[in-house]
Amino acid sequence: MPATEDFIYLESMQELANWRPEAASTHAVNISNTPLVPRPLPHSVSDKIANLLICHDFKGSYHPTEAAQGLFAPAGSEQESVYTAEYLHYATTFTYFSHKRVSIPPAAWINVCHRSGVRVLGTFLVEHQEGSSEAGRLFEKGSEGEYLFATQLARIRETYGFDGWLLNIESSFPHPWSPLELQRWIKELKAAGGEIVWYDAVTVLNQVHWQNGLTLLNAPFLYVSDGIFLNYGWREKEIVGTKRIGNAMGRGNDLWMGIDCHGRGSLGDGGFGVTVALDEIQKHRLAAAMFAPGWTWENFQGKGFHEVERKFWVGDGTPQAPGVAKCVTNKSVGASSFFYTSFNRGFGQGFWLRGKKLTDANWVHLGAQSILPNHHSSLKSYDSTKAFTGAWSLRIIFPPSPSIQYTPLYSVGIKFVPDLVLQYVFQTPTSGVAGLYWDFLSPSGTKERRMEAFEGPCAGWKSGSVLAGDEDVDGSMITEVGVYCSLSSSSSVSLEMWLGELVFTTLDDSEDGQHPSKITSVVFRPGEAGGSAKVTWNVYPSCADDGVVKKRTRAGMWSDQTMDYAYFIVWKGSKMMGVAYACEFVVKGEDDGDGWRVSGVTWEGAIFEGDEAH
Repeated sequence: MPATEDFIYLESMQELANWRPEAASTHAVNISNTPLVPRPLPHSVSDKIANLLICHDFKGSYHPTEAAQGLFAPAGSEQESVYTAEYLHYATTFTYFSHKRVSIPPAAWINVCHRSGVRVLGTFLVEHQEGSSEAGRLFEKGSEGEYLFATQLARIRETYGFDGWLLNIESSFPHPWSPLELQRWIKELKAAGGEIVWYDAVTVLNQVHWQNGLTLLNAPFLYVSDGIFLNYGWREKEIVGTKRIGNAMGRGNDLWMGIDCHGRGSLGDGGFGVTVALDEIQKHRLAAAMFAPGWTWENFQGKGFHEVERKFWVGDGTPQAPGVAKCVTNKSVGASSFFYTSFNRGFGQGFWLRGKKLTDANWVHLGAQSILPNHHSSLKSYDSTKAFTGAWSLRIIFPPSPSIQYTPLYSVGIKFVPDLVLQYVFQTPTSGVAGLYWDFLSPSGTKERRMEAFEGPCAGWKSGSVLAGDEDVDGSMITEVGVYCSLSSSSSVSLEMWLGELVFTTLDDSEDGQHPSKITSVVFRPGEAGGSAKVTWNVYPSCADDGVVKKRTRAGMWSDQTMDYAYFIVWKGSKMMGVAYACEFVVKGEDDGDGWRVSGVTWEGAIFEGDEAH
């Protein structure tokens, strides 16, 4: 089994049969620690596409930039363009695809998607003629009469912390064969938990014949699955037929009409033309599945990637590139009881913690990407010259205007409770009234806006906090968070501000500086049998105050792996060595084992020191 310090995947049915859950402990960094944060329900009705699946097929997959521990390069090394996913607020499901037999999503992808409310699927793939004999093993039974490979896939999903499987069978089964047995196998896998999406390839006639729509030849597999990913060669005839059969089956938002972002026969010819296909899908009120949206990097070899990516998702205002956003809903982000962002983009030049620069190293860690703004405006941009935590801040420039200006940042769905507090970190070196606003929506549908002015001007990072509401908004929900600016009518100077951190959370009764969970037993372990050395540690919840205990029950604020901590900073002496989303850190190269220590960063961004290694 190719189990490495960075990735886990399986290349044959025999490797799948041999896999054991206890093998995961050998490389614990590959286990996702971030729970799936359920998204708030939409605040209004939209006729746009509600469900969008992203199938991530990027240059063969399993790249160093997707590694569980990220990449930290020496200071002064050249920063290369990397593929990231900053528009996850349009997606509902992320599928990690490769041409391995079993593609287990890298922990970094699971973590960033879960933080953004996106479900993550692995891929089970059998393809080509040589895959036929492998497919023939699918129905092997275990000692208790269970389907062995369904059990193994369910265990893998649970062990590594993702949410389900895309089943892609592109080989015929050896005879004798029965579609009823394949249905039973899928039902058993589904019953074990997780989401199961069937790919439109092999039919009930045991032929690999892509239907490009829902037909009588693939509908039986949809019947026992949570959805179907339909091949991308469809046109008007196929989508109308899909809608008709879907209606008869009582299915709709789980009929994923495929779009190949590289074209290859897809309506609109891929690229910026994906909106041609999305228009049709929207018209028929079905779901969409985009295969290989990494086209935005691959087609241009990473040149101008962030500009291309924005054009693909948001559009550039031209009919030729209206953007995915034209047809797909922009989902609310964060949990209903908690929200945190440091505007981190998952890569950077240097790393800051609470405003202090820890290293000049260039780094990439996809799992470190924060929840990024899901409102887009030319007034705001990311700034890598100032950061509070991570490598980025959000810069907003308000032009001179005689009237108050508002710029939304996030659509959210945070339920108001009396002890809900907004905490923020900002800089605003220029004069003017500026601050944050947040909108309440009451059960009766009335709206109310609250505002908090920054205490400025200030050239360095400054923090503040405010109770989010009072009894007047009891029972309401915060639906939007943004920034505002009010300049004097005679001002001809723009106002600049930077945001370093935003948090919505509740007050707790713990004493300042009290660890919510203790970080103990920090141990340096030399490598064995050619393996790398590791630093490992234990975490146990030490604070039992009611407020802290209550927070642990909320979505996004507790991990079975890392408990009260979202991640850890790993040090050797005073030097930052990297970050870890598990209770271990793989040491690259030779090391004497002295001076290692760990700091924990909570889901709210607070920092607590752990023991030093012994």
